[in-house]
This record gives sequence, C-alpha cells and structure tokens, in this order.
Amino acid sequence: MPREHHEFHLSRKDEITLTIQMILILIGLIANIIGLIIAFTARTSAYEKESYILTIFAFISIIYFCFSGYRKKDRWYYLATIYTFTASVLCRGIAPYETVYARAMYFLIFGLTLVFAERLNRRRDSTMIINIVVVLTLLRTIDSLLVYRGFETTSAVQKAFWQFSSVTTLILAVTMALIHVTRWKYGVYPQQPTA
Repeated sequence: MPREHHEFHLSRKDEITLTIQMILILIGLIANIIGLIIAFTARTSAYEKESYILTIFAFISIIYFCFSGYRKKDRWYYLATIYTFTASVLCRGIAPYETVYARAMYFLIFGLTLVFAERLNRRRDSTMIINIVVVLTLLRTIDSLLVYRGFETTSAVQKAFWQFSSVTTLILAVTMALIHVTRWKYGVYPQQPTA
C-alpha cells in the first residue's frame, strides 16, 4: 500500500509527478515572460507577442487551477485552463511566419483540444483525445526545434527563447493530460455516462 499524503491523500508517486510538473510550469512561465520581453525589444510581429502573452496566461491559469480548483468537482476551473491553452495554440496557428505544416498542426491541436473540453466527462474519449493532442504537440515541438524559422536580426539568446516557446506548448499539453488523468483517478469527474 503506497504511503498517502495526509492533507491531499496523494500517493508518493503522484506527489513526485505533480512536483516535477509544477517545476516545469514555473520554468515555462519564466521563459515566456523573458521571451515576451525579448519579443518587444526585437520588435517582432504582434502575433509573436500575443502568442507569448496568451501562453503566459495559460501558465498562470494552470497555477491558479492547481491551488484553487484541482480537487473541486466544478470543471469550470479546468475548462478555463483548457480554453486559455487553445487560445495560445490558435494564435500560433495564425502567425504569418509559420509554415503550412506548422499551421495545420496547430489548427489540429486547437480543434482536438476544443473537442477534449466538451468530452471531459467521458473518460475513454477524453483520455484518447488529450493523448493525441500531446503526441501532435510533441511532433510540432520536434519540428520546431529542428527547423528554426528565425529572423535575420535575432541573437542566439533570442533564437533559444523562440525555440523554447514550442517546448512550453508541449509542457502545457502534458500538464493538461496529467491533470485529466489525476482528476479521474481521484474521482473528481462525475460518473461516465453509459450512453
């Protein structure tokens, strides 16, 4: 029988997973704040800045959710996080500097995440959809790291932060998947409909 944490009744494995997740969230938040500052100093497009701003809001939303709504039955806390994530993905998808492949991936991730939000109470469907979102985000992240779209005036530091921004999208997707699995594990969602 695993040791349970007295306050939240989490297993040791869940405590470690959630701690690592929170560290990644904080790293992603700080990196996006720095990336936004760099985007303003480099005078990049409005889409780049909006993408950073929406991603920062998504990280703040997850942090707020973790402290305020993680164990609550009300799914609106979690939906706010999901919709903030979808807004940041949509902004990346409409950015003029992205390739056709990148746009297609972002729009697919955007659409699937909206379907995921509507299927939260159906365990099998929602779990399958969020897993597909994570895989697509991973593929998009790998592509982004291998093919830098770059700007002529950027420094190595700016390039590093722009590339890391795709990693932060993956952090957000994985975080949402882990939250989803943990909420089902601890019975936060209502029973799955039989129909």
